[in-house]
Amino acid sequence: MHGIGLANVRREAEKYIGELELKAVQQVFSAAVLLQERSKL
Repeated sequence: MHGIGLANVRREAEKYIGELELKAVQQVFSAAVLLQERSKL
């Protein structure tokens, strides 16, 4: 579980007012990304 690239995913999620959720249960790893469209105002 080295996480190479996850910093980039987290940075992009934050850029779009979102979040990255990481979970590891036994030997199953999951990642969920929530993104929001930026307002054009």
